[in-house]
Amino acid sequence: MTAFEFLRLGFRIAFMPSSIALAALAAAREMLIELRGRRIDQEYFSRQQEFPGIERWYRNLGRQ
Repeated sequence: MTAFEFLRLGFRIAFMPSSIALAALAAAREMLIELRGRRIDQEYFSRQQEFPGIERWYRNLGRQ
């Protein structure tokens, strides 16, 4: 089902797990292609606006 179809049925929120996995795979593929060509990931991550916050969250896992 599409998001529009869920809305039409009266749902306000729909969990679409395949969309999350596909988005993650697309991002991973993009980063790996760049890593293969440039041999470094710093430029890729410097373009990701949310990366600093995600990196802090990841480094602090288990410390709370």
